[in-house]
Amino acid sequence: MQNILRFSRLIPFLACLLAFPLASLTAAEPAGFFLTWKDDPCTTMVVDWHVEEGCPVPELQYRRKGSREWTSAKGTEGTFPYAKRRLFREELHGLEADTAYEFRFGGEGRVLHFQTMPKSLARPLRFAIGGDTMHKPEWLENMNRAAISHRPDFVVLGGDLAYENGEAKNVKNVIEWFDGYKNTMVTPQGRVIPVIAVIGNHEVRGGFVNGVLANYLRDASPGMDNDKFRAELAPYFYALFACPGQPGYRVLDFGDYLSLVLLDSNHTNFIAGEQSAWLDKTLSKRKTRPHVFPVYHVPAYPSVRSFEDPLPALIRENWVPLFEKSGVRMAFENHDHAFKRTKPLRAGKVDESGIVYLGDGAWGVEPRETHPTSWYLEKSASVRHCMVVTLDAQKRSVEVFDENDQKIDSF
Repeated sequence: MQNILRFSRLIPFLACLLAFPLASLTAAEPAGFFLTWKDDPCTTMVVDWHVEEGCPVPELQYRRKGSREWTSAKGTEGTFPYAKRRLFREELHGLEADTAYEFRFGGEGRVLHFQTMPKSLARPLRFAIGGDTMHKPEWLENMNRAAISHRPDFVVLGGDLAYENGEAKNVKNVIEWFDGYKNTMVTPQGRVIPVIAVIGNHEVRGGFVNGVLANYLRDASPGMDNDKFRAELAPYFYALFACPGQPGYRVLDFGDYLSLVLLDSNHTNFIAGEQSAWLDKTLSKRKTRPHVFPVYHVPAYPSVRSFEDPLPALIRENWVPLFEKSGVRMAFENHDHAFKRTKPLRAGKVDESGIVYLGDGAWGVEPRETHPTSWYLEKSASVRHCMVVTLDAQKRSVEVFDENDQKIDSF
């Protein structure tokens, strides 16, 4: 009997050992982790870590790089939907701008680090951006590696992350996605790259957008358009990605030089109505900022789907006039599984003072054939890719790389 009891105590420990490959096992390291922001990227960081059921829960420890003393944080426990995992989240505040912070999980875990963002563009800022990230885990990891080889300060992903469709049977996809982050979003020097995520149709129950949100609201009782409703519609997205959080759209301001406007293109919020009113106010307040970039999933100017599709038409009707009124010069779109750069567009015409729309979401998916003869397309290609945006006080530049890190466009 004593031997049976001793063995039963070993079961949780053995489960932890089997939860991930021994080659990647280090003392107290959790099954997964993820860095992002909810608030000021210059002075905060959100750290998530995932712990297999039955495993000891390590504390997060962090310190300014070069300091001796560690600060410990237990994190707030959340829910990892449909998985035998526990989610812990710590929101770090009061950090110094443009500063490296070391962190580890437990007292003997490997030491990693992250970098807060600068308050001004005294140095260039670089980020990688794309979307539609994982038809196959190896495609995701290949593009992750290509992206971080350009030393981005952070990464923005515009929806359709793990293709889980909000369903319990697809939890394996979600775990593989976070495995890909842990494996490939860490530089050789141990810097973990924060990722900002936007919602797409494959984060939503049912998987596609046309009519899904409208049908839920039609069949629901009054007042269902709230936090609880959205969390039920996209359970993984709202549980596992602190940003944008509820209600599903948000603006992240970097000092006085950059604003990322993260939008929900009819997945858990309607394009028209409250979100558009919020967008109008948000953009109006940021007219004087040198860099303001909307990021969303469904394209206003698609490279694969029809220009007349209803959702692109809704975005052109509701959002594009607000972009133009506020002086936006670049917007980032996804969803079509191809690369595209439009001509500068204003009021439905080519105009050198207009907006360039970049996309179209082919980070780690099977590319689709484009329609390059469309009047608004400057360049398009059927290729997996990421875009690397570099900002400084005087200009911005964009370079586009395929999964083999070959440059395919720049402007």
